[in-house]
Amino acid sequence: MLQVFAEKFRRYVRALALPVVVLAVIFAALNGCAGSAERQLNEAAESGDAVNEAAESGDAAAVERLLAAGADIEHRNADGSTALMVASQNGHGEIVEALLAKGAAVDVQSKDGATALIQASDYGYGEIVEALLAKGAAVDVQFKDDGATALIMASQSGYGEIVEALLAKGADTELRAKDGHTALDHAKNAAIANMLRAAQKP
Repeated sequence: MLQVFAEKFRRYVRALALPVVVLAVIFAALNGCAGSAERQLNEAAESGDAVNEAAESGDAAAVERLLAAGADIEHRNADGSTALMVASQNGHGEIVEALLAKGAAVDVQSKDGATALIQASDYGYGEIVEALLAKGAAVDVQFKDDGATALIMASQSGYGEIVEALLAKGADTELRAKDGHTALDHAKNAAIANMLRAAQKP
């Protein structure tokens, strides 16, 4: 529980500020240094990390500018996440939609095996889940560490609408995490348990 809180607090703090490279571009532009601003933007795009930082902080305009300047949409940060993944994890639906429209791969896995769909399902971002599913996101990918799926994550967190959306796309109710439990075993409430039972194969 403490680890989950620490992760959510870290994301909140990071969301309070724009990426450093983006701030540098804005500062240069405000000081009439158009050439310098363009160079800063190009350098940021080449580095790769800037687009992921902008996606994580929720700066949709910065993401657009960086991609237009040639940033790699599939660049991975230190834990193997792409811009789509960090935007999904942090609930930035506008950025998710923009990245998907530009062809971002939906089923990329981070080093721990997470996908954008798993992240959005875990944190309860239903609209993002729907957007990813509409692009054909794989529903039964499992975390490398504990074997949890998007369905298990949503079930244990109590996100009934997400559970329903995943089941509608054929999520496997029988898959087990490494603890030996299924989504039904992890169901947070009776409504979710009933949905999962109804979806089980005879």
